[in-house]
Amino acid sequence: MSLKIFDYRCENHHVFEAWLRSEVDAGPSACPVCGSLVLSRLPSAPAVRAAEASASSQSAAPAASLSDLLTALRHAAMKARDVGEDFPETVRAMASGAAACESVRGKCTPREEAELRAEGIDVLALPKDWFEPMN
Repeated sequence: MSLKIFDYRCENHHVFEAWLRSEVDAGPSACPVCGSLVLSRLPSAPAVRAAEASASSQSAAPAASLSDLLTALRHAAMKARDVGEDFPETVRAMASGAAACESVRGKCTPREEAELRAEGIDVLALPKDWFEPMN
C-alpha cells in the first residue's frame, strides 16, 4: 500500500500536508493550525512512497538524498529573485494573493521571520554563504 501526499491551504493561508490512501479519500476536514473548515487542495506533484520498502534500502538512501536535497535547495535559492529588504512585504503579498507566487529570497530580521510564521507563512533561513559561487 502507498500513501499520497497532498498540499492543502485554509482560508487563513495556513499550508499543510495530508497523507491519503488515494485521491478519492475525503482528505482533511479542518486546518490543523486554526481549525478552519474552508480548505482547498493546492496543485502539486503528489509524492508516493511504497510501504514495502526494505529497511536496508531506507538506511542507505538518506545520506545520498540529503546531499542531493541540499544541492537542489542551494541551486533553487540562488535562482530565486532577490527582493532584499522587501522580503516580508513581498511574501505577504504572495500569501494574500495580491502578487503572483514565485521563488524569492531576501532579508528579514528574526522578529519579522517570527511574525511571518505566526501569520502562517513558511520561510526558511539560509546561510549567507549559499549565495556565493560553488566550487
